[in-house]
Amino acid sequence: MTAAEFRAAARDWLARHADTPWGEGLDGARRFQRALHAAGFAGIDWPVEYGGRGLGADDELAFAAESAGYDLPSEPFTIGLRMVGPTLLAFGTEPQRRRYLPSLLRGEEIWCQLMSEPGAGSDLAALATRAEPDGDDFVVTGQKVWTSRGQWADLGVLLARTDPRAPKHHGITMFVVDMHAPGVTVRPLRDLAGRDVFNEVFLDRVRVPAGRIIGERDGGWAVAMAMLTHERQSSAAMLRASGTTITAAQLARAATGDRAIALDRVGRVRVHENALASLRAELAAAARSGVELGARGSVAKLAWAALDRLAAETASEVAGPGVVARCGRPGEADLATAVGVALSTGIAGGTDEIQRNIVGERLLGLPRDGDTATRPAAAPTSAGSAELDALRDAVRRLLTRHAAMPQVRAVADGWHGWDRLLYKRLASELDLVGLAVPGRFGGSGAGWREAGVVCAELGRALAPVPYLTVVLAAQALVASGDERSAAELLPPILAGATVAVWVRPPDGAVTASGDRLTGVVPLAADALAADVLVLPAGGDDGPGLYVLSARGPGTRRDRLEALDPTRRLARLEFTGARARKLSCTDPAGATGHLDDLAALLLAAEQYGGVAECVRMAVAYVKERTQFGRPIGAFQAVKHRCADLHVVAEQAGALCRHAATVADTAPHELPEAAASAKAYLAEHYRRVAAQTVHLHGGLGFTWEHDAHLYHKRALTSAVLHGDATGHRLRIAARLGLTGEAG
Repeated sequence: MTAAEFRAAARDWLARHADTPWGEGLDGARRFQRALHAAGFAGIDWPVEYGGRGLGADDELAFAAESAGYDLPSEPFTIGLRMVGPTLLAFGTEPQRRRYLPSLLRGEEIWCQLMSEPGAGSDLAALATRAEPDGDDFVVTGQKVWTSRGQWADLGVLLARTDPRAPKHHGITMFVVDMHAPGVTVRPLRDLAGRDVFNEVFLDRVRVPAGRIIGERDGGWAVAMAMLTHERQSSAAMLRASGTTITAAQLARAATGDRAIALDRVGRVRVHENALASLRAELAAAARSGVELGARGSVAKLAWAALDRLAAETASEVAGPGVVARCGRPGEADLATAVGVALSTGIAGGTDEIQRNIVGERLLGLPRDGDTATRPAAAPTSAGSAELDALRDAVRRLLTRHAAMPQVRAVADGWHGWDRLLYKRLASELDLVGLAVPGRFGGSGAGWREAGVVCAELGRALAPVPYLTVVLAAQALVASGDERSAAELLPPILAGATVAVWVRPPDGAVTASGDRLTGVVPLAADALAADVLVLPAGGDDGPGLYVLSARGPGTRRDRLEALDPTRRLARLEFTGARARKLSCTDPAGATGHLDDLAALLLAAEQYGGVAECVRMAVAYVKERTQFGRPIGAFQAVKHRCADLHVVAEQAGALCRHAATVADTAPHELPEAAASAKAYLAEHYRRVAAQTVHLHGGLGFTWEHDAHLYHKRALTSAVLHGDATGHRLRIAARLGLTGEAG
């Protein structure tokens, strides 16, 4: 079965069965899970011998995407499926896998985890529950708390101390416990919404066979850390399965009052949902391919908590009085409950403060509490494949040699503000201009993932070259369908001999009468570098795509005094400028597609800037010493750096997802590209500003490079659509309009 056939089968099954009335409570959930497994959509990428289907991570992600729009009754099984199952696959014995995994997939047994204790929450290794050997069994005595689904569970994974003489993080073992065994008492606890969602569990001399140890005796800490990584990665999905988080779609239905505010706010939530979904998809794919995620699970946990807070705040802003009182509108009670429960998302599964410490110390290499030693940062996130990583490294090497910051500053001081020699190296030495151009025109026919990698590296270096606008101009020629013009114009463009720049006037700003253009483009990037301009314009016979000389009669280019010295901007004025109209059957559609590609490529460039800002900030707080230790050892600084890293991880995942969509599912590109551009427009300037702040007085000087990234961030935020414009587009796709309802 191909990937497309699998996805079509999943879509068909969900359409026929997802909204079936399966029944109330656990019985209904068990019937649904049994049917899901029988259809082959439970354990999609688990081995066949354990009840799975034996397919790949991509198929699992495809089903998750198709099922995201349904309210599936799978909540009772989420701990088992997302935490226990992966842990047993990694650490369980063969008998354990064959005994527990098939029944889990069929919905026959519900699992919980027994880890936290009254005296061991964030400091999990401080647990006091004991497991003492007695023949072929262990006798467990202790108390656990915050046990979600404990009142339903048939089985639990228990962490207990088996060697009280061992150091704190040693002498701990993980067991499988029968929750119906003698000596197990479950007592529900109510949350702030009055629901019985978690419990305290008392264990009074509970006998557990030694064959139920997961992993090694006294080696349970490593197993627990692996399980917590799965928990942090899956927390968002588990909460969404329980209906206790607020989605952008829910907010769109509940919005009242000022529609302009609602459009923007709901669009922002959707953008952040897409950012988290992109990150989680990458982490899931990496985990299923055998990559050890380590502390990256904490990145997803922090992103999820931030999203939930944003959604709750947005509900309070746009949903009106239904958030605080039942006024008769559908869904009010669920929304009000979710707003309150959002307070827990920065606590459940490990507090935000603990997660920031983990990110700061294990991913960024900042000193641990009370320590002065820094460590190397974790390896950078992959660009998506070994081939993409090789491309990234090749571009970075070239830019390191030929676009170091002193060279960038020197070029920025010139009138044209661009580096012609560097651009020719990119075009001729690495053949980068034609990455997304079909081979019949002289391009490599690679794709937008490759072009996105290049844009990210150029953004990281603030390289003063017109790469982005030239790539768009080349794509305009391809998208026009004018094979003759493309065959004539593209070869010198791809070779770097001709600089053709895509210009996007405001709608209606430039008009055509025959082959003459008239109008003004108030802001055009890279126009001063251009030999040729490619742009859309309205004509007597409708919209069209046009090509004209940048230096011909009737074309005036005025350099603008711009905030960003590394990106030259110009004003264009056409007064009867002669242009060639491309033969294009759908110029409006082609222009819309180019708008999406422009948002994607500029977002990728912005991501490169974000990544470099985070690198600069982390490097500085490691080397800058105050009060006898690096300032990165202070929790306030460490946490700020961790938050910047979370933004960078989501930004990169969003851009990679949008580029993949551009290559494989163009119909999904409008939302994917708009999400990437809106997210980066909002966050790049904040990251750059924080980078200035973390450098203190040094960051506020002209000589330091941090201010150049801040200026680039501010400029990029308004090019090819600002954040608000893209959020409005996204909100409209959710069915929210500017009309009051």
